[in-house]
Amino acid sequence: MKKVLTNMVVDIILAVLLLALGIVMLPAVTSFGSIVLDVIVAILLVLYLAFFLFDRMVKSRGTVRVLTMIEFALIALIAIGLVFKQLKILNLGTTCQIVGVVIWLRGITGTFRGYIVSTAEGKRRFTILMFALSVLMVTAGAYLFAKPLFTDENIIYILAVSLIIGAVVLLIYALAYARRPAKRSKSKSGESKSSDN
Repeated sequence: MKKVLTNMVVDIILAVLLLALGIVMLPAVTSFGSIVLDVIVAILLVLYLAFFLFDRMVKSRGTVRVLTMIEFALIALIAIGLVFKQLKILNLGTTCQIVGVVIWLRGITGTFRGYIVSTAEGKRRFTILMFALSVLMVTAGAYLFAKPLFTDENIIYILAVSLIIGAVVLLIYALAYARRPAKRSKSKSGESKSSDN
């Protein structure tokens, strides 16, 4: 990363690309931002499935495993649905609603798991705090689905502005690096004079 930040040409190229992408993503300019958002959400869902839920599914047993498998399948269908959304075949809800469904599914699975392992031995592995968190997730997920707190347009604006800010930061790094070689060359010429003496 340091090599990228200290390379003026790379910084300028990345800044121009980020600036162009940020401007194109603005909802007032094009609808490209919604495509990018759907792709990002689909990638995040696949990462969630691969690095979190799959491990839970493998480690669980019995009814909890069946519930986790259902949760896994539903989230995978949502990720696939986001691709079909771009093809105008299927229309899913907003990003906030998708997040709400994912949170709700995790909460439902956790709540059932808490009920199923309500034996003395199970309580050690599934504390009352985890059970309360699962119930809270069910509530929060249902609320986000029924009454989204943010729109897709809000998220797209945040992403676009973040990209534009990133472009400005990279330009600042490029300008800062452009000034450094002159200072280094002066110090090197000073060293060579002292060595001549």
